[in-house]
Amino acid sequence: MTHGDMVAAVHRGLLLGPSPLLRHQPGGRRVEREGMVFTCWGSAGPALNKVAVVGPAPPLPRILELAAAFYCPEDRGFGVVVQAEAGHPVETELRAAGWQVFEDEPALLLPAIPPPAPLPAGLEVRRVRDIAGRNDLVHVFAAGFGAPTAEGGVELAPDAFDAFAPSLACALDPDAALIVGYVDGAPVVTAVLFIVGSIAGITGVATVPAARRRGLATALTWAALAEGAARGCRCATLAALGASYDLYRKMGFLHVCNHRAYAHPSMLSAFEEIPNRDAS
Repeated sequence: MTHGDMVAAVHRGLLLGPSPLLRHQPGGRRVEREGMVFTCWGSAGPALNKVAVVGPAPPLPRILELAAAFYCPEDRGFGVVVQAEAGHPVETELRAAGWQVFEDEPALLLPAIPPPAPLPAGLEVRRVRDIAGRNDLVHVFAAGFGAPTAEGGVELAPDAFDAFAPSLACALDPDAALIVGYVDGAPVVTAVLFIVGSIAGITGVATVPAARRRGLATALTWAALAEGAARGCRCATLAALGASYDLYRKMGFLHVCNHRAYAHPSMLSAFEEIPNRDAS
């Protein structure tokens, strides 16, 4: 893969391609307009509702006109995401108009998916196939993403993670997989696979605090990648911050670029933070 190929892959996998997770999200919708992709994950605000502008695009006023027609007040705002420092004129326009950066995530790519390493001793990996399995995933999400030690962790009631987690229908989608790891019969770690074309996207990597630093998040990520490879994926992508960044780099993921999201201050003032989907 050339660098240009890798950039195109992370753009498609993380920003541009139709995610199977979105089609199972209540209120989720997506549209392509004038070289851009407008995505809405429901009433999530700028955290998840974004306009992806990573190729030729009209000036900012036209982008905002199209966004106003796509998003509604119930969506609670939106962000505009660009490839950071790539010289896109829209990034210059956003800064000049007073829009603020609220997210600057490294986009990582694994150019080829190797065979997975052996599982750590005592770890059992299962795909979610029923309500009980999804409940286990929600339990890990609540403990992992809601813990004070989680990257981007916020105070949310455990019930809030039921809406945050992918649905059982998503778990059964041929282009997705929800994976839970168990130690001594207890759910302790999760990973979520979503497939865009031949690209395996990884998200939802979470570990309960008591089970961290034992290689479990790495093992579940490999399990998700193996699931993607079995379904025809040839490369993989994810977004990573903090300690998880080092974890994925050790696995062989390459830092291709950053996806930088801007929002208008008026939207940020009403922005209710969504948990970072990587608490490993």
